[in-house]
Formats: sequence, structure tokens, C-alpha cells
Amino acid sequence: MKKKKSLFTRLPFFVLIFSVYPSLALLSTNIREVEISVVFRPLLFSLLGAVAFLLMFQFLFRNWVQSSLATTVLLLCFFTYGHVTRLVSDRLDPSLNRGIQITVYLILTVLAVLAVRWFLRKGAGINAWTAPVNTVALVLLLLPVVQIAGFVTRESPAASTPPEPTSVPNSASSTDQETPPTNPAPTTGDPSQYPDVYLIVLDGYSRADTLEVLGYDNSEFLNALEDLGFYIAECGRTNYRHTLLSMSSMFSMDLLWRAIPNSGPADHDPAPVYEALVHNQVRSDFEQRGYTIVAFQTGYSWDEWTDADIYLKPDDAEINRERQASSITPFEYIFLRNTAIYPFIENSALSVQRFYQNYYEVNYTLDELPKVASSIPGPKFVYAHIMSPHTPYIFLPDGSLNTDSRFYNTETGTPSNPELQAEGYINSIKFLNSRMTTILNEIIQNSKVPPIIILQGDHGYVLEERRFNNLMAFHFPNGGNAVLYPTITPINTFRLVSNVYFGTDLPLRNDVSNDADVGRPYIQKRVPPFPETCP
Repeated sequence: MKKKKSLFTRLPFFVLIFSVYPSLALLSTNIREVEISVVFRPLLFSLLGAVAFLLMFQFLFRNWVQSSLATTVLLLCFFTYGHVTRLVSDRLDPSLNRGIQITVYLILTVLAVLAVRWFLRKGAGINAWTAPVNTVALVLLLLPVVQIAGFVTRESPAASTPPEPTSVPNSASSTDQETPPTNPAPTTGDPSQYPDVYLIVLDGYSRADTLEVLGYDNSEFLNALEDLGFYIAECGRTNYRHTLLSMSSMFSMDLLWRAIPNSGPADHDPAPVYEALVHNQVRSDFEQRGYTIVAFQTGYSWDEWTDADIYLKPDDAEINRERQASSITPFEYIFLRNTAIYPFIENSALSVQRFYQNYYEVNYTLDELPKVASSIPGPKFVYAHIMSPHTPYIFLPDGSLNTDSRFYNTETGTPSNPELQAEGYINSIKFLNSRMTTILNEIIQNSKVPPIIILQGDHGYVLEERRFNNLMAFHFPNGGNAVLYPTITPINTFRLVSNVYFGTDLPLRNDVSNDADVGRPYIQKRVPPFPETCP
């Protein structure tokens, strides 16, 4: 008597796994950047397409294994098209892109037809393929599922309760001596007289000398800030070149290798750095002083203080009303860009619509920020991380939406043409300049107690040697500007705030830039200033 085969050897479910794998794999590599819900429509699109082709082949072959294998071949061709096209295009003249797209289409179509014909000739003997292909599919699926599940588990409320901040012992070497603290008269101990504190981060906003290299004179804006009482650190630099590391070190008031427990430079775990961006010493200090924590949505979940006392975000329904019905998210655009559909949407309205969310989030923050001073009783610490002038370059100088997809025709929103990139970046700078002067003036005028305002870029423009050169402007009222200096870096910002306005005695760290990245957050490699002589 023959032993009955198991479902694993008889049922070709691998076709469904191969259909959902691209969506899940893309989600797993961007899990910190997006909400999990963004994967639902791509998953549904892939599943429905796979089922449609499976039923079509079943009508032709009358064999589920043959039909599943034929459908899988089509899926592989469909989902690898974008990868193959870009792999070739990146190595050749951009003017050849259209010809490359057509050639890859023809090659993949021929391969798919030959594979389907081969499956048809194999007949019932191909049923033996079910178990091994099922096994390959399950192993493939396991990788993104484990990564996604691990992230969800770490980010669950029970797992993400922040520990009490601890002070890190001073392990500075003889080459990293600290500057003695500055001790002006502190703010009165009456909380009602505490100044509101605004940290406004313009993502990627560069120092004036970098903008000059790009052909833009930013002196009018900087002069306007000085007229409002701001101090401009003309030689200011960020401590790290990437947003995550730059902001986490700022909130930790120290370089990451000292501020965050780690096993040394070989430690590649960025999880504590992400945690320090949301739950950190600066935030804890203000909470203990009785401050209300106010934060704005940024569009990047890893940078959002959703558990702040007041969390401000645009109305999703209002944004959706502004969008066209066919709009897609940035995640969906990246997903489609890897498929054979991409040539048909490359320069369509969809390439613009994927950034509508970013456009409205930036405008929402700019609109609501000046209202906070009068609408929320103080004292309050306000964190507004505005995702501009960073890519995508969606703003024209007057604030209207840039619908020219040449300015953001890749998954990162960065144009491949350096001239377009510089133009798009300066367009965003001009727009922000026109808004920020008015916003800052309103904040100052609407505040009962003169506010502390820190306006900065988390890093500079993409020119590698100038990446650390960021905008740093400070409004320290009641004579506080006197403690500021041209070469300040973000790790000393809140040390000075604490010393000047709350009577602490924190020593200042050396103002240095560190060559680390998300994969190597704890290395200690200094980057000298560029240019060597500050403007």
C-alpha cells in the first residue's frame, strides 16, 4: 500500500510565497522608516496578480504544479526587471536608459516563454518538484519575516519602556580634554518663569559657505536671524554626518561611544542609538523640570516622539482629500520601481504623488509651529524636525509643489543630475528662508517669557567633504548668547542651555566631528574641519 503524500509534497504553495516575498523583503529593509501598514496594498497587488496568472495557466495546463511553476517564472521576471535594468543602466550612459529598458523587457519575455514551454513538455513528472521548491520558498520567506517580527517585538509597548537615564562615566582620553563650564546667572527656580525651549531641525540645512559653493548667498536670511536676536555659529559643525547619529548624540549631550553603553568600536548594534533619539537625557531633564514635551510628526517612525505629552500631526483624512485617488506612497513607488511596471510610471503623475505626504507634513509643521507659543501653556520643550531641505526636493521657492519628476526620479528622491540636485536643494532653502523668519518672529512675540530657540541642520549638503558643515543658529535670551562661540557642535548645545538657564555645572565636550555611520555607530575616528580655515 502506497503511503499517502503529505500536503507539503503535493500542494505547490510556493507560488504564493514568491508573490509576497518582494513586498516583505522591501519592508524588512525599510522597517524603521515606514509603518507596517504600507505593505498591505503591494501584498494585495502581488497576490491578486499571482492568482490571476495561476488560474490562466491552470486553464491551459490542467496541472497545478506546472501552473504554479509557470506563474513563479513570470513573477521572477516581473519582480527582477527593475533590479536588472538599474544594474545595467548605472554602468552606461543615461541616454541609453530607454533602449536598455526595452532590451531587458524582450530578454525577460523570451526567457519566460521558453520556461513556460519547457514546463508544458515535462508533463506530470514535474510534480516531484513541489517539495524542494516549497522548501526553498519557505527558507526565503523566513528571512524577512524574522527581521520584521524582531522589530515589532522590540518596538512593542511592553518591550520599549525606556530605562531611567544614567550618567555615563567620563572616559575622555588626554586627547579629548573638556572645556571648563560657563556659569552665568541661572533662570529663577519658579517654573512659571522658565523659558520655552524650541529645537527646530531643518534636515540637511547647510552652513553659509557650503551654500556659496552651490551658488547661493544666504546672508539675507542670516542677517534677518541676527536682527531677531540670534547668534550664528559661522564655523559650526555637526558631530556626525547622518541624522540618526547626529540627533542621538545631541540629545545625549556627548559622542555616542561615550554616551551609550557599547562593547567598543566593533559593536554594530544601532538599536540603543535609535532608542537614544526618542528617550534621552535632554528629554528626561526637561521632563523632570516640569516641562511639557511637544513633538511633531516627521514621517519617519524612528524619529517620532509619539509618546510626547502633546504629539502634533496632520489630519490624514485632509491629506487624502488633497491627493488624487490614484496616489501612491513612497514605499509603493519603490516597490513598483523594481517591477516591469516601472517604465510606465517613471515620469507619470504617480512619481510626484508619492511625496504628497512629505509635502503636507512639512507645511503642517511650519503652519502649526508658531501657534504653539500661545496655545500651549508653558514651560514647554518643543521638538520640530522638519524634513526639508533634505530630499525629496518637492518645494519651489514660493512653497508650491515641484511637479517636475526630474528632481526626484529615484527611490531616495535624489536626482541623478548634480545640477538638478543643487537647484532643487536651493529651491527648498529659499522656501524655508521665506517661512522661518516669520515663524521665529511669531514664536518670540507670542512667548510670555523670552524663549530659547535652537535652529539647526542635523547635517549639511551631500557634498561629502562638507557634509558636517551645518546651519547652527541660537536665540539665547537675557544675555545668553554671550556664552556661544563660532565652532560649537550639537553635543554642547544643551550643556550650555542647562548651565546658563538652570544653574548646572556641566563641562563642555570638545567640539569634534566623528566618522561613524549607522552600521558602525561607536567608532572613534575624528574628521578634521573642511575647509581648514573657517570662513
